[in-house]
Amino acid sequence: MKEIELKNGDLLRLDEPSVNDAADMISYAKKVGDETDNLTFDGADFKITVEQEEAVILKHQSENNHLILLAKINNEIIGMLSISGSHRKRCKHIGEFGISILKKHWGKQIGTIMLTEMITWAKNEGHLTKINLSVLKQNVRAVKLYERLGFKHEGVRSRASFQGGKYLDTYLMGLEIDS
Repeated sequence: MKEIELKNGDLLRLDEPSVNDAADMISYAKKVGDETDNLTFDGADFKITVEQEEAVILKHQSENNHLILLAKINNEIIGMLSISGSHRKRCKHIGEFGISILKKHWGKQIGTIMLTEMITWAKNEGHLTKINLSVLKQNVRAVKLYERLGFKHEGVRSRASFQGGKYLDTYLMGLEIDS
């Protein structure tokens, strides 16, 4: 667990979840999915049971190239990051991650804090040497954050999402890390 005081005085707590967090993680995912178009799902799409979420948490805990980070303020989940490495030996060194933060907490450097923690974890654990992501081209704030943290553009995936009657493209980005 790590605690960081934000500029506004809030105390941000980063921690890995336990199975006791499963129901709150589902509620969080539905809420964050409904308030932004930057994710691959909305609240209605997120149809996972508490038991399924508990299994996801346990899998992440059992794999040395997986991590879930919860960001909490006043014991409320306000952000979540998940990175998973492949189970295939030729690709075990590559992790793919996703991150989300409740809209009311955007602009507070929480994304930077969570990503920095993930990169530090990956370097310290030594199992991942490459971190990949995909991000909607229209999500300019996130793209700039990833660039600032050293992620490089590696390509574009066309028609990665369909929203509002139109197709949206994503950038494929990656960060090579030394362990």
